[in-house]
Amino acid sequence: MKWALTLHGGDHHGTTIVFEAETADEARRLAVQEMRRKDARVFELEKLE
Repeated sequence: MKWALTLHGGDHHGTTIVFEAETADEARRLAVQEMRRKDARVFELEKLE
């Protein structure tokens, strides 16, 4: 499944990253890792069709 991750806060505010993950749990885990790596405060995770 494809997912869109939008970061909010920090230097990468508004950045959207599209990635592949098998499950919602895996997508959420990857989103949190990316959020911490880029020093963002909040993220939006959206499943793409």
